[in-house]
This record gives sequence, C-alpha cells and structure tokens, in this order.
Amino acid sequence: MLPAIEQRPDRLRIVIPGKPFAQPRMGQTRDGVRYLPTKARTWRKYVQDYMLDAMEEAGLSPPAFPDGPVELRVRATFPCPRSRHLKRSIRPAEWRDKIPDAKNIQWAVEDAGNGLLFTDDRQVARFVAEKITGRQGQPPETVVEVR
Repeated sequence: MLPAIEQRPDRLRIVIPGKPFAQPRMGQTRDGVRYLPTKARTWRKYVQDYMLDAMEEAGLSPPAFPDGPVELRVRATFPCPRSRHLKRSIRPAEWRDKIPDAKNIQWAVEDAGNGLLFTDDRQVARFVAEKITGRQGQPPETVVEVR
C-alpha cells in the first residue's frame, strides 16, 4: 500500500480589509538591540488572523504550501482621496505611483505569511505587487493570492 500523499492547494486567495501597510525598517535601541515597530507587529497579527481564516475555510493547516516554489501576488488598493471625487460620475481605479513602495507592501505580506502560507519566505520564486488607487467609493484592501 502506498503512503498517503498530501495534496498541495492550487491557489489560496486572502482579502484583507483596511488601508495597505508597508513594512517599516527595523528600529534600534541605544544598546544596539533591533526591534520591529509596534504598528508593524499589530498589522502582522491582523493579517495573520485573516490568513488563518482563509486557510480554515479552504480546509488547510499551516503551512498551506509546505514545500516547493510559490508565486505570491499582492494587490494593494488605496482609497480615492476626497479631493479627487467627481460629482457627475464615478472616478475609475488607476495605478498609484505614490509612497509607499510596492516592494515594502509585498515584504510586509511575505513576513506575515512566514510559517502560515509557506514554510519560509525563500520559497517565493515569483511575486507580483500592484498598487492601485481604488475607484471612487471603493474601500481600501489588500488582496493576496498564493499559487
């Protein structure tokens, strides 16, 4: 009899409501001890809760992708500022070229997924990060897809 082979999921999609967050640089005390700022730790825990919920819904346990290369897609949608709202029609979504950098948003998601989505972030062989200013009235969110 052959041993049971655990099937790897084809893809996992996670929607994280709220304004996208970029990973800040590590802080350092006078003694030289490095630390992650409180805001970053809070956001990481918030994202990990959504990741665990999505995995539970899909019937997966951590890590969802235990081995092999993975593709990580991050789409960060920022709110349309009030100053850009149109009166007679709805302003469509558009690419965003303002701070924060897309790679810092992707880095924050990657660090939060370490141990949950994949064993280690070195498994990420390909990543796509997009920054968008949402259409008028669209709530901000971060959509993560792992394949």
